Amino acid sequence: MATTAISSAQSKQPNPGAGGRAGGLVRRVGAWLWHKFVWIMLALALLVAACVLSLRYWVLPNIESYRESIAQSVSKAVGQKVTIGGIVATWDSLNPKLELRTVVLHDKAGREALKLQRVDSTLSWLSVPTASARFHSLDFYEPELDIRRDKKGVISVAGIEMSGASREGGFSEWLLAQRDIEIHNAVIAWTDDLRGAPTLTLQQVRMQLVSSGQRHRFGLKANPPAPLASPLDLRGDLEGKSFKDLAQWSGRLFVQLDYTDIAAWRAWIPFPFDFQRGAGAVRAWAGVKGLALTDLTADVRLSDVRTRLAKNLPELDLSSLAGRVGWKKTATSVEFTTQQLALTTSGNLALQPMDFALKATLDAQGKPAAGEIKANAVDIAPLVSLADHLPIDDATRKRLSDLSPQGRLFEVQAKWEGALPQPVKYGVRGRFEDLSMHRVGMLPGLKGLSGTIEATEKGGASQLSAREVRVEWPEQFKEPLQFDTFSANAGWTRDGKGFEVKLSNASYHNADLSGTLSGSYRTVPDQPGIIDLTGNLGRADARRVTRYLPLSVANKARPWLESAFIAGSSGDVNFRVKGDLREFPFADNKGGTFFVTAKINGGALHYGDGWPPIENIDGDFAFRGKRMDIVAHRGTIYGVRLSKVHAEMPDLSTPAGRVLTVTGEAEGATPDFLKFIATSPVAGYIEHFTDGMQGEGAGKLD
Repeated sequence: MATTAISSAQSKQPNPGAGGRAGGLVRRVGAWLWHKFVWIMLALALLVAACVLSLRYWVLPNIESYRESIAQSVSKAVGQKVTIGGIVATWDSLNPKLELRTVVLHDKAGREALKLQRVDSTLSWLSVPTASARFHSLDFYEPELDIRRDKKGVISVAGIEMSGASREGGFSEWLLAQRDIEIHNAVIAWTDDLRGAPTLTLQQVRMQLVSSGQRHRFGLKANPPAPLASPLDLRGDLEGKSFKDLAQWSGRLFVQLDYTDIAAWRAWIPFPFDFQRGAGAVRAWAGVKGLALTDLTADVRLSDVRTRLAKNLPELDLSSLAGRVGWKKTATSVEFTTQQLALTTSGNLALQPMDFALKATLDAQGKPAAGEIKANAVDIAPLVSLADHLPIDDATRKRLSDLSPQGRLFEVQAKWEGALPQPVKYGVRGRFEDLSMHRVGMLPGLKGLSGTIEATEKGGASQLSAREVRVEWPEQFKEPLQFDTFSANAGWTRDGKGFEVKLSNASYHNADLSGTLSGSYRTVPDQPGIIDLTGNLGRADARRVTRYLPLSVANKARPWLESAFIAGSSGDVNFRVKGDLREFPFADNKGGTFFVTAKINGGALHYGDGWPPIENIDGDFAFRGKRMDIVAHRGTIYGVRLSKVHAEMPDLSTPAGRVLTVTGEAEGATPDFLKFIATSPVAGYIEHFTDGMQGEGAGKLD
């Protein structure tokens, strides 16, 4: 009984030997698999070694006996009959190398299409798994290639079309599948029936084509005909599956010519614009998609250029052109750029080097719907002179011709939406120096203005400064205004009712005056507008004061005003005009305010023809509404001292109101009174009653 219980209890304990047996089984299976793997790898290594040894000591030394088999394999790969005249085998590192002699490629009719005197080929080990002739590298020596594109766009080499019956067949597909192909000292004749171009022959051609999957890179150096260009350097980086579908190819091209007659290349190259004449050095990068040019960037140094930038524009004659030019076109935009571009026309008009970019966004009909311009520095005058030759709209071209702007622009940026010259939205910013433009419509003519500007269709701001500035505005001022210096801050806003312009911190200086100005002006449709303007002159010459008064101020009395002040100066002139200009000059301050006040020192007033002038005036001068007042605290006529003199015109706008009334007191020597009577119209009034009279002492007269 006891023995049985003990045995039963022991049977319930874990068996430590079970896990050990499972682990041992895993180790034995792993060891067996490793053993088999080692033997398999050893067998593969022995097989590879056997293949290599067989190639080295059996196949390659007897390679000539395999010549027909190799020719048949190559023929099958390229899809054309290939014959080989002789083979010599060597080794290139671990790759077998074959030197083929007298290799002939036949066309579909069996005729000899291409004959190669020598071909060096290094076999690729990919030939084994692909069961096709693959080469690590191919070198062709002194071939003569006739390359042609027919009217359907199909390219053929030596009469053999660069398209096979399938993706797996055809010479072109086999060609693109090779890793590295080099051509040495070839002659290539290119005939383009699609463009109707004559045959172009390139001599001493050296070319390399490196392919990896769908990416194909090539480099070509050749000698074009001497009159056409110096040695050509052409490179490309393209992506495409097959020559059968060139429309799906895309990539980049590069070309460099130290000298070329660039216009002569238009027979073979589709320039984005007409190029009739021009020669020099060119280095260009181009983007291609299918058979079309998508973008072009060129560094040029040309002379004697004749071109036309659009079909409807006149020809542009240039004696020199240097810099970088770019062009890009997509389905939705056209872009034109320059970098450090400088030119001189045949008429010696020079455009200094500049960076410029113009981008136009196209709508569904291909018409400009928006645009953008950027420029680092623009010499305006020569650019405007070239406007007739530039692809801009007629309205903008006429506007430029009318304004005839001159000066220089810097850091210019402009964007717009909608058709020019009246876009829906726009934004402009930049800096200008010595800006000048002609008067057009209500716009004044300007000369010598500098500053900055930032504007949109809703408004903008400008900081202005100038030296030797000139303003020509005959609608407002009788003579052009000239200032030695001028500066101001200007801002404007635009709404559905019109513009509002605000001027602040304006200061100006010339030989006649020096002062400050601030205020605002709002346009009103079909009305003169609303103004609020305040100014002060710290220095003014009374003789020139009317020159700076708008023509609408005392326009009926201007002849008298222009001759009345013959001497005098002021260090304190204030003026203000505020209100609806329909009511100007705001008689009795109704509808607005208008006044000009000045303190006069050393003044002289010619108040009427035939009357002796009032001199040495110290007093006050004022325009208020339609009224003019002159109050002289002191003055003289000859030796007579004047005081409490008041000259007034109550209404400058009516003939009756333009009667000058002068009152005052005079005190001085009696001979001076008699002289006043004799030299003034008073003598006639009294029938020269005082002629010949003499007097002594002093007198006083009201």
